[in-house]
Amino acid sequence: CSIALTLEVLGEKWTLLIMRESFYGLTRFEQFHRVLNCPRNLLSERLNKLVAEGILERSEYRDPGSRALIESVISSRSAGALFSYTRRASARARRLPA
Repeated sequence: CSIALTLEVLGEKWTLLIMRESFYGLTRFEQFHRVLNCPRNLLSERLNKLVAEGILERSEYRDPGSRALIESVISSRSAGALFSYTRRASARARRLPA
C-alpha cells in the first residue's frame, strides 16, 4: 500500500521535523542540528535515508569531498499543503472524544 510505504520513510518524528525544516529553507547539517537539537548520529541517519529515497538531494557547495547542501526535491508548495493538512487533521483529532 502506498500509504504504508510512505509512512515507512516519513513516519518517524525526526524525519518529519527534518522535512519541515527543509521546506522552511534549511540546507546544511549544522543548521538542522542547531534548530532541531537532534542527536548527530540520528540526524545523519535520517538525512541519508531521505537522500537514498530521493526525497532530499545532496550537492557539494565547496570543494568536492567537503560539506554538502541538502535540499528538498519536493516543491515547497506540495510540502506546504501536506503540513497544512497534517495540522488540520491533528487539530480535528484533538477535538474528538476519547
